[in-house]
Amino acid sequence: VEIELPEGTRRVEAHAARGLEYRSASGASEVLDSRARIGIRLERWTDQESRGWIATDGHVHYGRPDPSGDKDWLAMMEADGLDQAHFLLARGGNLPGLWAEQHAFGSKGEAFDGTRLIRPGEEYRDSAQGHVNLLGIEEMIPPVSTGDLGDPAAPFTYPELLEVMLRARTLGGLAGVAHGAALGEEPTAVVDAVLGGVDFWEIANAHLYWPSLWYRLMNCGYALPPAGGTDLPNFPQRDPWQPFLGSLRMYVQTGGRRTFDAWKAGLLRGDVFVTS
Repeated sequence: VEIELPEGTRRVEAHAARGLEYRSASGASEVLDSRARIGIRLERWTDQESRGWIATDGHVHYGRPDPSGDKDWLAMMEADGLDQAHFLLARGGNLPGLWAEQHAFGSKGEAFDGTRLIRPGEEYRDSAQGHVNLLGIEEMIPPVSTGDLGDPAAPFTYPELLEVMLRARTLGGLAGVAHGAALGEEPTAVVDAVLGGVDFWEIANAHLYWPSLWYRLMNCGYALPPAGGTDLPNFPQRDPWQPFLGSLRMYVQTGGRRTFDAWKAGLLRGDVFVTS
């Protein structure tokens, strides 16, 4: 990697990280003749991939208006030690209207280089009921947000999130509670789980750790698989040892298979853990 240095730089310090399976490292050098050369070797301390685990960022919001930029995202995923990432369409909140738009959904919207997979999906949000992640769906479920979220606003809090999640299943996807059910004026997440509409429960993002309701549900016999993802580009701050994509990630056991269907089956079995 070559980086142009500002004029007058006397000393350079570099930090390197590759996901969570390598120990991060750093190096420093004095600048001589306007150049500094730093060599950093990363040591791998665990190899989950060889054991069949797929490292996944289950929650990112970046636009993919056409497939031409996918090669760059796949390269970033490789650099951050990620095997799979779910890019979720959203509406309102951070930006008016639809944002983080995907050029297609389902298998037509995938990007796959033989090792790493990007799969489009949607975060459906309601200001009262809360937020849900719809992973791998074959088509967008409108209106994407309700309850005064978005521009133009959809002032009604309808349809019910339970109905939206059940619809996601018919579209080949998975539906789960986002942000640990921490958002929403009157979240319906617990009721939706008891009624059988929830496939997974997102317990953490890069900026949030909220597993309390998940634990309570398990204590009541509802053993929902945990999930997690960064929620980028929200809260992009990182320490030097942290990867950018997947600073908080989930690992799903697929036996080494890298398709969305294998990943989906592993998650539904509960063969998953979340780590940062």
